Amino acid sequence: MVIANKLGGVSMAASRGETGSRRFVVSSITDLGTIVHQRRKEFGWSIVETSDAAGTSRYFVADLEKGKPSCQFDKVMAVLLALQLKVELRAGTHKPMASPKKASEGRGRRSLADGPAIPLGHVHNDPETVGCLECGKRVRNLQKHLSSTHSMRTIEYRRRWRLPDDFDLRPRAVADAIEIRKRVKGVLKRSD
Repeated sequence: MVIANKLGGVSMAASRGETGSRRFVVSSITDLGTIVHQRRKEFGWSIVETSDAAGTSRYFVADLEKGKPSCQFDKVMAVLLALQLKVELRAGTHKPMASPKKASEGRGRRSLADGPAIPLGHVHNDPETVGCLECGKRVRNLQKHLSSTHSMRTIEYRRRWRLPDDFDLRPRAVADAIEIRKRVKGVLKRSD
């Protein structure tokens, strides 16, 4: 990916000088974040001013500048447009370093043929944690673990491992504490 601006001037982040415009080779979201940060500083804009110009939140601009990998593409494009940057894609002339991974490999997902990492009966062995069927790791918050490690929502997880809707994905201690709170709240409502 090549980012170009039409204004010329001082170079920033891996630039390749050309007359009339600067080009930046972007090989990661971190590179893009650095370019956005430097361009924002060239304009003399704060994060809030940049987010207002792009129609995004200030948190999004901050995350983009930090190189957060899950930034939404349409919002990234809005920020680039506000900063008068455009994107050009060019095919490389070199051969790829490795063959592309299968969709299930790159995101930490197990093959369905391999089956779950732990038996279904071992998911709730410990009252303080719940076992992940994808990797076998015991975690306190499965929803957060699935999102951050496997890029998966709980609905996808349930569908993938054919879990019924009533199968509890919370640790037993957490589920019990929530149930007790509901009961107490119900008793208090009835006494009013």
